Amino acid sequence: MKNILILVILFLSAASFSKNQCVDLFRSTDSEILKIIDVLVNERLRLDTGYYVADSSQKKQAGENFIRILNDIIKIDSKYLTLFKEKYSQKNIDYKIRLKTENVENRNENKKRNQIIDQTKHFDPKEIFQIEHGDYVNTVEFSADSKYVMTSSNDNISKIYDVISKKEVFKFEFVRRAGMNATYAAKFSPDGKHVVIARWRAPVEIYELATQKMLFKINHTDLITAVEFSPDGKYIMTASEDSTAKIYSMLSKKKMFQIKHKNDVSSVKFSTDGKYILTASIDKLLKIYDLKGNLIKQLQTDFSINYAEFSPDGKNIIIASGNETKIFNIRSGQIVFNIEHGGPVNSVHYSSNGKFITTASNDKSARVYDVIKKELIFEINHSASINTTVFSSDSEYVMTASHDKTAKIYSIDRAMEVYQIEHSGSVLSSQFSADGNYVATASRDGTAQVHKMYHSIKEAVK
Repeated sequence: MKNILILVILFLSAASFSKNQCVDLFRSTDSEILKIIDVLVNERLRLDTGYYVADSSQKKQAGENFIRILNDIIKIDSKYLTLFKEKYSQKNIDYKIRLKTENVENRNENKKRNQIIDQTKHFDPKEIFQIEHGDYVNTVEFSADSKYVMTSSNDNISKIYDVISKKEVFKFEFVRRAGMNATYAAKFSPDGKHVVIARWRAPVEIYELATQKMLFKINHTDLITAVEFSPDGKYIMTASEDSTAKIYSMLSKKKMFQIKHKNDVSSVKFSTDGKYILTASIDKLLKIYDLKGNLIKQLQTDFSINYAEFSPDGKNIIIASGNETKIFNIRSGQIVFNIEHGGPVNSVHYSSNGKFITTASNDKSARVYDVIKKELIFEINHSASINTTVFSSDSEYVMTASHDKTAKIYSIDRAMEVYQIEHSGSVLSSQFSADGNYVATASRDGTAQVHKMYHSIKEAVK
């Protein structure tokens, strides 16, 4: 088999290669030959299912069948069947290798297909690592430079890992106390020099990362519901069920001002330019302040608000309330877009380019809308409620996190699933790294998973 050119002309069914399609198998090692078989199976699956990405069970079965066909035609060594079965015995999603096919009757079609494959992100099962905790992992967060990933857990520990070396570099461990035993949120500052850690019924603590020295605390009298750094990292804001939001200067480490509501403050957000602050509350009010503490706008709604954020251009606000998602125009105060789910909406977000919004609901569906046209693009379905959805920084992908123990990644352009991550417990949160090279999930199974993403097939096989 080594160092020879094998021209395979496959006369298969309509669900396989066309009879004029040719594939060259010219490789010097067993692993290279296995890769060629790999891509042949990928193409077979694509024609059978319409997908470029298949799960490992589909891949394994198709591989076994396909190698047997190859064996009948060219008497391929049976060891490749064994190698292939071993490779896909792991419970992982496969990654893609560029398909080297030449259809002389339809070169343009092949070229277009290869371009589509190259644009799809790919995942290498070898490039996965896991962060383990002794209890639920509530959140997972990448640093802005995408070099580190941080978790928060009910075991009262936050861990920071280097994503390249896959090793733990920092750990924040807190003394267990009654009513304070959950670290439910941990975030990096935009410059990566500081982290904020929030725990149940405990002060929010801000640390210098290099020294792990605590710089200051922010005190509330009830549960913390949200923490946010400003885009420039100069300010930090907290929200609480004590009906207040507090804004602190990172430089002076002192409170600048606080915002009061009549009920729980459910979320706090900075505008994209960092000039304004948005608070949302169960008291049905949206408040916008500048950084001097001046109330700029107050919007009275008819419903309790679970979450709210500015649109990237700062002209609108998207909110989650009960079973509905609403978009308000700030200037007019009017609702310009309204979406209804069949259950409570848990997550709503704008894409960074401002063209799309995503919603996640207890009705087991997540949706992606074109916010300009106000049209549904596609819906993602799970078998249990969906906790969150997030966009990639380039606005090309969206990822879910569901109680059905999976996270799904969809291509927005192609409106199709390209990857799925599995846990043994509910997936509570998910995130893309800013550079688009990694995805991470946090789960009730006590682990966070980090997966490497490749931007093209060429990159995947380097």
